Amino acid sequence: RERILATAEGSPLFIEEVLRMLAEDGSGDQQSTGGGAGARVEVPPTIQALLAARLDRLPADQRSAAQRAAVVGRVFEQPAVVALTPSASRQEVVDSLLALVRKQLVTPELSGLTEEEAFKFRHILARDVAYNALAKADRAQLHERFADWLEEVIGDRALEYQELLGYHLRLAYGYRIELREPAEHTAILGRRAGDHLRAAGRRARSRGDSAAAVQLYLQAQALPVEDRSIRAELLLEYGLALMDLGRLGEVRTPVQDALATATEAEDRRLAARARLVLLDVGLADGTFVTFDAAIGAELQLALDDANSSGDELAQAEAWQAFSAQSWNESRIDESADQGHRALTYAQAAGDVRYALEVEANLLVATFAGPLPASQVMAASAAFVDRSWSYPTVRAEAQTLMAVSEAMLGDFDAATRHAEEGIATLTELGQFGAALNAQTQLAWTYRLAGDLPSAESCLRAAVVEAETSSDLGLATFLSCRLAQVLVEQGRLDEALGPLTVAERNPIGATRSRIAGMRARIAAAHGDAAASHQVDELLAMVEGWHWMNVKTDAYIDAAHAMAAVGDRSAAAAHAREALRLCRAKENVAQADQVELLVAGLAD
Repeated sequence: RERILATAEGSPLFIEEVLRMLAEDGSGDQQSTGGGAGARVEVPPTIQALLAARLDRLPADQRSAAQRAAVVGRVFEQPAVVALTPSASRQEVVDSLLALVRKQLVTPELSGLTEEEAFKFRHILARDVAYNALAKADRAQLHERFADWLEEVIGDRALEYQELLGYHLRLAYGYRIELREPAEHTAILGRRAGDHLRAAGRRARSRGDSAAAVQLYLQAQALPVEDRSIRAELLLEYGLALMDLGRLGEVRTPVQDALATATEAEDRRLAARARLVLLDVGLADGTFVTFDAAIGAELQLALDDANSSGDELAQAEAWQAFSAQSWNESRIDESADQGHRALTYAQAAGDVRYALEVEANLLVATFAGPLPASQVMAASAAFVDRSWSYPTVRAEAQTLMAVSEAMLGDFDAATRHAEEGIATLTELGQFGAALNAQTQLAWTYRLAGDLPSAESCLRAAVVEAETSSDLGLATFLSCRLAQVLVEQGRLDEALGPLTVAERNPIGATRSRIAGMRARIAAAHGDAAASHQVDELLAMVEGWHWMNVKTDAYIDAAHAMAAVGDRSAAAAHAREALRLCRAKENVAQADQVELLVAGLAD
């Protein structure tokens, strides 16, 4: 440390060099948060004292320029520093900044904000020391002044900078609260900050960054909100962002508060939306199961509120919830009609992201239906291109496209697209969507004949879903895992995940559960197996879900073969093959052909 200080006293020293010398010093003075090359070195107080001393020794104009620049941030624009400087001293700013460059405290930098010159503190510590040297009253004034300057400069680009505006106005508000300055002006600052932070939160969530949205909404909640509807919407959006991240245990409280606040404000638009979120939470955590009568009652209350409000987004969300419930209850045609109504309202509301989400759900229905795989793949690829600006929607569409590619036998492209989609969702913290996408990757492996990889993928996803307490997702994933185990002939091992899947069966899993139960019963010589097969095929009669029906007939073929009725088994296998070919599911058709051939021997 003495060597470092001596060197620093003798010449202007880069802060980076100081930290490097600390990291390389073997005298025992190194302090870090952990070992290895990436360890973060903690800065001794002597370094901060050294920086403070260097700042104090600067001429007044240079010290003032550094402090005002520090308010802007580590990177700062020359015009911003000019705007924060008293009029009488503004002519000195350019010379002062160039002097700071010569003294190696700042360096020239590119700026995307203005076309004029920008700079950057050589190290964040230099910026922090300059900032901390300002009195709180000065910080409050300068943060507010910078926000005013920024609003003038950005003009019609305000949407891009709302997070930055919110940040500076929030600090200006906070310092004025600490200093107990006049309430009226301080309250105005708080409202301005809140407006920008809420808007920035919505923008962050729209681009898929729900983790950033949560932080922005938390900051906004700490600011004054007099309008109860605005407060309710903030709490609702916060809950939705938490739900995106899989933080289910934290969602209910803010959304219940949102519903209570919206009810007090007689805001039926927000009441409808809050009811729907609480219903989603209830389905995820096991409060509701698919066929609960209470679900229909809650949906109707939400739709009544949405219709009374006349708000198209609330109406879109209500109809989409109806569509999802109809889907879960195997009312497929009704689900499609309700989904199209939701899309019409979403488009009328002008909410591009939500309209794409509704469209993606309709694409899932198209994939499950009779449309051939090549056409589903083409529709999915076109949708992926259209949703480029919305990475979470795009990623989910990629995983759907992957299964269509696998059906057509292009396993390399299918695996690549599924993994890309999952990586995007994981990177953005979209927990539930990423786990759900694992089923598409597992399906791709199944179609490729790689059942061990499908099993490994699903086992990991089930563990994560159970850890998160998302019981709705855990039951769906468990059904898929049980299916893969049954397909490997490991019937007894399948019983565990199958029992979990039976806690809350939905349309897409109900017949698969019945099929697996029939196969297990037949393998154990249960006389009821044939009756179970009859019930299974009656269940899927008239369904347009081609993939679900295919699985049902394959299960029926295996079960009937196990009870010794090879004629019935062969007939069921041939029907499964017909369905595969109609769907252009080439990969599964190849597998079913082997089953048909085996039964013909």
